[in-house]
Amino acid sequence: MRTVLQYDCKTLDGYCPAWQDCIECSGDAVTIGNHATWVLGSHFDVDTNEVYLVNVTVDCIEIYTPIVEGFSPFDVEYSTEISVSVYVNGVLVHTASTSFTGDNTVKLYLGKKVSGYLKVHVHADLRTASGWKKRAVYRPVVQYTENPPPDKARIYIDSHPSGATVYVDGNYAGTSPCYVYVSDGYHEVSGELSGYNLKSCGFAEKTDSTCMVYATKGETTTVVLEFEKPQPPSAIDTVSMMVNILPMLMLMLMILPMVNLISSLFGSLGEKR
Repeated sequence: MRTVLQYDCKTLDGYCPAWQDCIECSGDAVTIGNHATWVLGSHFDVDTNEVYLVNVTVDCIEIYTPIVEGFSPFDVEYSTEISVSVYVNGVLVHTASTSFTGDNTVKLYLGKKVSGYLKVHVHADLRTASGWKKRAVYRPVVQYTENPPPDKARIYIDSHPSGATVYVDGNYAGTSPCYVYVSDGYHEVSGELSGYNLKSCGFAEKTDSTCMVYATKGETTTVVLEFEKPQPPSAIDTVSMMVNILPMLMLMLMILPMVNLISSLFGSLGEKR
């Protein structure tokens, strides 16, 4: 399930030089820019409106952050960070942050059980080496699942990148993000994504190509499958492989003449008979 939170611009607290208008805010987005080579950057803090949620687990908060304006071949974005603080009934329950470059959709994973008024505080910090750039931070999308009844447990499975084929205890469970009802206890969660290898399981334990997840009755447990593209073998790996193969090749070259000689002898004996 998903819900969209609009920004409350009355809470905006940002920094720009007085002669620059580089932060703009609406309910849909806040834009932040860097307008000159001698400006180190800008930042903003803004709250979203509140949404009332009952007995759900907030799985992640997704924020779309495209660059809307910018030019110059030297316009290198070298330090951009976005962070969120999640409040329920006015109490801070979770914080998370990430750095990124280029157009990006940021997913900040929570896995927190919530009942009450949820609000998200967003902080963005932009630094560029030179040139001029403006980034928009669009209203967050809260992704959550309703908690199962007391006699059931549920595992919510997401992946990065998304779209992985997911299996729970060897049985097909769907395409990430997805969830499955399970019994209380440990379960094996695995995923397949074309062109990628499973790197990690978030906070869950990784065993070979699977993740061991403990599910509790009446709760939703979140697991994030992190994939990476396989790395091509390095020059050192190639040389090492050749060094390991070389003794076997030499042995085969030594044995081959002996095999040919024995074969010839048996052939000669056969002809004499």
